[in-house]
Amino acid sequence: MFNSKSIRRHNTAALFHAIRQHPGTSQSALRAMTSIDRSTVSTVVHQLEADGLLKRSRGKPSYGMGRPEDQLEIEPAAGLLLGLAIARDGRFHVAAAGLDGIIHTSTEAAVRLDAGASEDAVMAELERLREAMPRPATPVRGIGILVEGAPAKGQPGPAARSRIDRAMLARIENFGGGPIEVAYDVHAFALAERYTSAAGDLDDFLYIHVDSIVRGVPFLGGRIHHGITGLTQRFGHMIVDPNGRPAEIGGPGALNAYLSTGAILGRLAEFGVRARTLDDALLASRANEALVRTVLSEAGSYLGVAIANALNVLDIGTVVLGGALVPIFSYLDPAIRQMILRDVVDPLGRDAIVRPSLLGRKPVAEGAIALAMQSFLPLV
Repeated sequence: MFNSKSIRRHNTAALFHAIRQHPGTSQSALRAMTSIDRSTVSTVVHQLEADGLLKRSRGKPSYGMGRPEDQLEIEPAAGLLLGLAIARDGRFHVAAAGLDGIIHTSTEAAVRLDAGASEDAVMAELERLREAMPRPATPVRGIGILVEGAPAKGQPGPAARSRIDRAMLARIENFGGGPIEVAYDVHAFALAERYTSAAGDLDDFLYIHVDSIVRGVPFLGGRIHHGITGLTQRFGHMIVDPNGRPAEIGGPGALNAYLSTGAILGRLAEFGVRARTLDDALLASRANEALVRTVLSEAGSYLGVAIANALNVLDIGTVVLGGALVPIFSYLDPAIRQMILRDVVDPLGRDAIVRPSLLGRKPVAEGAIALAMQSFLPLV
């Protein structure tokens, strides 16, 4: 038996986000984008408008027959989305956005939680952020809390919510008066990709994030697939060379041994290119262009093997690369595609899309706001 309340919420979310991602759209265009019937689209649009979440304007005249359709947009001033990001070292960022998801302000707090700052510091920053918005009296519709980092050594660990003091969570809930979504950073980054996708069609994709380890977030049917024992945190454990080099995290030949920032920098050092960061390595490539390209191409080949395995198993066609992979994507891409064409069955291999994140290497504010949006009106 179908749950009519659940269906209404699903349709409302689908139409709300379609309008948000395509401001100025019309009701007929919404029907085409969402495959929701005319009557339901009309009902939901009128309800969103009655709730003050939607605004309409007269459509532009055309040479066609009949009256032009009204253009629909989300009313950004109808609600406030607040994001809080807590780093490993205790620093925290705060961000605020209108209901359309566009970030108005983002800042790093002057105090650190690990330095003894109480939840009073967090609440003061959230209040200051709200006061800085064009309409500070706007109700808070959702709050997202991003927790940086994975459990120790990439192993399954406690839920992100358990990493936050209960008293702080209670005060934040009281402050917002609404739901809170809490997640690890890599989940938030993947969610941000989905919410900011211009096409709005990222229901099935794989997000791969690289820093000190390799993490992967599969989105299947519009939902993050967490796995039973922490698949998200263990993507770098995938064996890409059975007789390969040892990995600090994972077995011999694991992807972490080839693609983590430490692994890439270590490989470069073997050839005399010593750099503290990948940015430094790219600067060094001006003097060692061929060498750096060779090392990064090698890393891309191993990543391509892992991606090919994931595409074949998950039967998805889009992979988004984030974190440290963003600035070096052009070096990795040819080798990745070579492995996909070699190992993935057609037409999936031929049509697979692999691209860098459009949000940069560490979209902390975007991730926190995506969690806030998820707490307000999730896509699924």
